[in-house]
Amino acid sequence: PVFTFASADVGTGIAITTTGYTISGADAGNYTLTQPGLSADINPLTLVVEADAQTKVYGSADPSLTYQVTSGSLIGSDAFSGSLTRISGETVGTYEITQGSLGLNSNYDLSYISNDLTISKATITVTADNQTKIYGAADPALTVSYSGFENGDSELDLGGTLNISRNSGEAVGSYVISASGATSTNYDITYIAGSFEIIPAALTITADDQTKVYGESDPALTVSYSGFENGDSESDLGGTLSVIRATGEGVGSYVISASGVTSMNYDITYVAGSFEITPAALTITADDQTKVYGESDPALTVSYS
Repeated sequence: PVFTFASADVGTGIAITTTGYTISGADAGNYTLTQPGLSADINPLTLVVEADAQTKVYGSADPSLTYQVTSGSLIGSDAFSGSLTRISGETVGTYEITQGSLGLNSNYDLSYISNDLTISKATITVTADNQTKIYGAADPALTVSYSGFENGDSELDLGGTLNISRNSGEAVGSYVISASGATSTNYDITYIAGSFEIIPAALTITADDQTKVYGESDPALTVSYSGFENGDSESDLGGTLSVIRATGEGVGSYVISASGVTSMNYDITYVAGSFEITPAALTITADDQTKVYGESDPALTVSYS
């Protein structure tokens, strides 16, 4: 026989009809077949759905919440309705993916297995800003720059205490600036060092002006310094100072030049001086003379001093 259900949906007492019964044999004509009322119960089909585990980085959009049918299968054109949801929250941590509005029609007994969405830390970079100063000056403020913040965060949302320091030293050169100490539950923090440059200060060495009277010996040639820092003096300079003047002994002006000094902490500028030779004093005295009356004049002479 062929059984035909009056309804394909889940329910109790669903009417059933049968066809295909026949009677054969010599006495078949003595009988009339009748079909009593038949009924059956149609039970829901069990379907198991398991949420897929998901992950995202702090600050990024949620991935699609997907699922797999792990037991049973849909019949015909039946389809799921609704969607999964998750426990709310955007900080780093684990959030359960719930069934939400995901469902099927009444012909199915839907069993749901949850899973988790894990939010992992984002990465921020803290970079020590490069700095510079002139030898002998006070250090500028040491600062940092941030990159990678999400969700409108700023350095105010970090924990710990940010420490910025540089390698010690005051001589001209390059020193490392380091940052450390900030903490966060939502970020992995990467620190990038900066450079602190101390550049030479300006030092001026000026040849002192000198003078002498024509014919005298030269005075000592000296210089004056301007621009020393950190309590330095000429004794902190390298090289050998040379102070010379242009040659000549006649009355006039001669250039005094200085050179030869070295220093890693100073850019040295030399300023020339003036060496003046002034005229000496010369006295010419007419010699006294005498003669006897009536004689010729003697030669008239002078004396020099």
